[in-house]
Amino acid sequence: MSKPTKAEKFIAAMQANGWREVASPSRKYRKLEKRSHTPCWVGRAGAVRVGDTVSDSHSMTHLVDWAAIDDKLDDQAAIRRAEAATEELLCG
Repeated sequence: MSKPTKAEKFIAAMQANGWREVASPSRKYRKLEKRSHTPCWVGRAGAVRVGDTVSDSHSMTHLVDWAAIDDKLDDQAAIRRAEAATEELLCG
C-alpha cells in the first residue's frame, strides 16, 4: 500500500471535521465545502487555498499543521482498529 499524499491526508482530516468533497470545475484542485464556510481548494501536492473560486482564492498552505493532521489520522486509525477488534470479540 502506498503512502497517502499530503492532499489525501488533508482531505481525510477535513472530511472528519464535516467538510465534503464536491465536483470541482478545476482539473488542478479538488474542492471541499462545508455549510456557512468559504470553499477550500486542495492541489495534488497538498497546496491549500481558500476562496469562492480558485482564481479568487488565497494560499493557506503555510498555516496547515501537517503534524497535527498526521496525529489526527493516526488516532482515527487506532479507533478503527479497536472497533474492529471489539467486533471480532463480540461476533466471533
